Amino acid sequence: MKRFALILLVAGILAVLAFLALRSNDSGTHVVAPEAGEKSVAPSSESAVAPEPTPAPTDKNERTSVAPLTQPGDAERASGWTVCVVDESTNAPIGGARVSVSDSQAIGRATIAQGIGADTFEGLRRRRELAVELETGPDGCAHFATPPTSAWVEARHGELWGVAQVNQPPADGRVTLPIGPDRELRVRVVDAAGTPVGGVPVALRRQTDARPAFTWKWTDTATQNGVATFLHFQRRLAQGTGWHAMLAFPVREQHALPVDALTPSEPPLELVLPGTGSVLVRVRAADGSVPELGDAELRIEAFESESRSTPLWPGGPWSTPRLDAGETRVPWIGVGLFVRATLVREEAVLAAKSIAGPTRAGEEVVCELDWLERAPCFVTGRFVLRDGRAWPAATVVAQPLIFPGPARWPQSRALDVGARGRFRMQVDDVRPQNGSLKFRFTAPHPDGLGEVNALLALDQEIPSEGLELGDVLLDHGVLLAAGRVVDAERRPIAGATLEVRARTLVQAQELWPRIPTSGTVRTGDDGGFAVYLPSGESAPGDELRLRAAAKDCAAERDVDVRLGERGVELVLARAGALAGSLLLERGVAPGDFVLVVVGAASRLGANTSSDGSFEVRELLPGTYSLEVKRVLATAAERASAAVVEDLVVRAGETCRDPRIQGLRIESALRTLRIRVVDHASSPLARAAVSIVGGTAARTVLSGNDGVAFVRFEALPVDLEVAAFGFARRRLAGVSSDREVVLDAGFPIRLRTSARTSGGAPRYVLYVLLSSVGVGDVPARPAWGPELDLASYRFDERGEFALRMPEAGLYECEVHVTVLRDDRVGAGALVNVTPRPRIDVRALDEEQVFELAIPQAAIDEAVEEVLR
Repeated sequence: MKRFALILLVAGILAVLAFLALRSNDSGTHVVAPEAGEKSVAPSSESAVAPEPTPAPTDKNERTSVAPLTQPGDAERASGWTVCVVDESTNAPIGGARVSVSDSQAIGRATIAQGIGADTFEGLRRRRELAVELETGPDGCAHFATPPTSAWVEARHGELWGVAQVNQPPADGRVTLPIGPDRELRVRVVDAAGTPVGGVPVALRRQTDARPAFTWKWTDTATQNGVATFLHFQRRLAQGTGWHAMLAFPVREQHALPVDALTPSEPPLELVLPGTGSVLVRVRAADGSVPELGDAELRIEAFESESRSTPLWPGGPWSTPRLDAGETRVPWIGVGLFVRATLVREEAVLAAKSIAGPTRAGEEVVCELDWLERAPCFVTGRFVLRDGRAWPAATVVAQPLIFPGPARWPQSRALDVGARGRFRMQVDDVRPQNGSLKFRFTAPHPDGLGEVNALLALDQEIPSEGLELGDVLLDHGVLLAAGRVVDAERRPIAGATLEVRARTLVQAQELWPRIPTSGTVRTGDDGGFAVYLPSGESAPGDELRLRAAAKDCAAERDVDVRLGERGVELVLARAGALAGSLLLERGVAPGDFVLVVVGAASRLGANTSSDGSFEVRELLPGTYSLEVKRVLATAAERASAAVVEDLVVRAGETCRDPRIQGLRIESALRTLRIRVVDHASSPLARAAVSIVGGTAARTVLSGNDGVAFVRFEALPVDLEVAAFGFARRRLAGVSSDREVVLDAGFPIRLRTSARTSGGAPRYVLYVLLSSVGVGDVPARPAWGPELDLASYRFDERGEFALRMPEAGLYECEVHVTVLRDDRVGAGALVNVTPRPRIDVRALDEEQVFELAIPQAAIDEAVEEVLR
């Protein structure tokens, strides 16, 4: 399969890409090579063959509108190529199979021009019109005299079916197409009264990892029975598990139905259609005319609330509708959402607007995009060296720095620098109100002197014709310290990295935060280093601490230096290691334990790998003890699981004492595997799982796969499961592994008229929420270790939205964080008396609360931090 994928990539994947890149409502698999688990077709020559992006006709017994042709004679066989159909299990030829060949590029052009999805009823009809069909003879072969360059080939015989993409003519004129058992999946959409609804887009979606990355196919429901039919469902299953049937458009709470190989075709699965509306997007010039959009692309995103930064199902079927005469209609969108429309060309934003979507069923809202008749914003300039020479042709990395920090941090970008140091950079980032926008440029020095940088502030408006910056100095900055890294025998150590910390006082507390550096990235063969404070960074003061790290070495101590000191010597000892393994009894997981390695002057923690093995590196020579401690210790197991003493570690060696090889660990505890997901079966990372009434108060957090391993003494056990933004759920009498589906929390929005951020001094405002205890129910934070602090921060409009875990009375604790410089921030409580309270009800619609926060109290808290 891997070899097949390589052949496909080399042999003409552009044909498949043209078919898949349907910017309207295309199939959405987004693959340009065979998908994982897909069946490959073995051609008899070097022809490139790939799976298809569109299914066969809706009715598996329906034939194309083109009548079957008779088998060709010898003269006709001199041109074209032959398709031979075989049984995939026996490799026997199949006579009487129906083989259809169509031009995949023509199909792609047709569906794009019509703005239709490839798997919809109209898309399938268009495909049948463009197909030529033949029937195989007794030898299982059918000859196509004039096949297209990029041919889509399908074959069916009864319940057997197969498909291939032929991107170039086979050398020997022959393509072998195996076919095997075929099946379909059916999903019915009904309204609240149970009546089938036709024309509704439905998707099969699979989340590929913890991020919002999806594989999907979609089609529409039939008018007569409200059923959406997904043909060739077995091909989806071959790509992996985790498929779900769901509505193929954004709604406030997406309900997904898990599907797998055991899901029957009859009766159809059933989805209930919530209230929906539509959005009409118009692009108009300043004079009201329709502008010439050319290759500009419209992108649609939907959000649960105006201030939430994470879109619902990014890149979904609705996300890139086709503009026709400057207009398009997004026909399906759940009520109560917010919509952002962005017009882009080559990733440059031409126009953008955010609006409230439909608020009631059947409503259509209009989004007017004002066409920007000027070019995107660009800045130009010339990078130069300290001596004034132009920077040589190279690549410089630019990182946007925005304050207050956006919810989604902007990615760095690579700038191509010309031979005379000239560069041109598009600026799409927006400077927040009362905030700042800067760019940090970094590059390796052309003379091998480490990393250099420049800091550029862009607080001014960029004119339409662009902004010329002139010379931009790429340099090291101010010298922090210079010297060399050596071992105990004063031999230089190459490849060492440096870390610099600066003494800082915050509210009379001494801190040593790490500061950014330029200059030496890794020491050379001479062990020498020179580290600098990058241009534009805040002065760190005179007192610094340096630390070096290198492979198989351990630092003896941090070295105190003065700003600008030269001749500093950092000594690293050649280190040793400690390696072994745990022999875990049944029901004991490696993650249940942490290793503690204790030496004469050090105490280190380490984890075990999935097979129970471990290795603790960078240990100074000496004698150590190894203690295996339980992560979740109960009243019955307070003592360590195991202790091994007098382990001798020597420089440059790994101690493999027999006593720590297969160290047996027994446990009376049991393990529950709890997987936490939302209604779309997307895993919820950092979901908190707690034992209710247990002797251990520790909360276990789920990983990126949504799985948390909970340790306990006896079955059954009561659990409480919570995740940020979701309703808290109580599980009683759990005695086996579970998948827990959390409902979305109750949406609220907090507003204040106070200034929620400032530029001088730089500060941001937060509100932490705690439930108010009633009766026997104790007060506690709304969220525990799963707290997402960024979601408690007010935006520039003085508001933020989030979902609460449960109904009840909450107290609002206002905090301010002041950034003294780019490294150190300090917080203070804003004294609001009495503290505001909000009464959250169990409602699906958003509840809005106004918070009275005196600006004088915020200013006083900021001054307290700065004192």
